[in-house]
Amino acid sequence: MRTATERVWSLLPQKSLMPDAQASVQAGKVPVVTFSSPYPVTSRTIQLYAVQAHMPLHVQHQYFNRTLDAAAKVLLASDVAIVTSSMPHNLPGPRMGDELIGRMDADPNMCLVDSLPLLTARVIRIYRRGDTGCCTSAPASR
Repeated sequence: MRTATERVWSLLPQKSLMPDAQASVQAGKVPVVTFSSPYPVTSRTIQLYAVQAHMPLHVQHQYFNRTLDAAAKVLLASDVAIVTSSMPHNLPGPRMGDELIGRMDADPNMCLVDSLPLLTARVIRIYRRGDTGCCTSAPASR
C-alpha cells in the first residue's frame, strides 16, 4: 500500500498530469482527483498530503456507486481518476473495477498515465483527463 500511495502522490504534482491545473485554480476551479476504491490508496491520505503540500486539490472517493454508469460518469468528469481493478470482498456494494478500467481505456479523453501491478494479480490505473486528446502513448501494463 505504501508503494502505491507514494507512486500516486508522486504523479499528482507533475504539470503533465494536470496541465491546466494552475489556470484552473486561478479561475476558481480546483482540480478534481477521484478514487474508485479505497485500496490500495485511500483518498483521505492523498487529501492529507495535498493539504500538507499546500496543493489545491478536491479529492473524492466514489466507492459506493450502485451502477457502473454512475461510477463511470463521475470518474470520467474528473481531472484525474484512480481506478483499481476488481477484488473479491464481503463488503456491500458492487465490484466493478475491471469494467471501470474498460470504460476509462475506451474513452478517448481519458489518458492512461500509469499502471501499477498489485500483489494479488490486480492493478491500479491512473488516468488524466485530456479533453484535447492524449499526446503521449499509454504505458504498457506492468
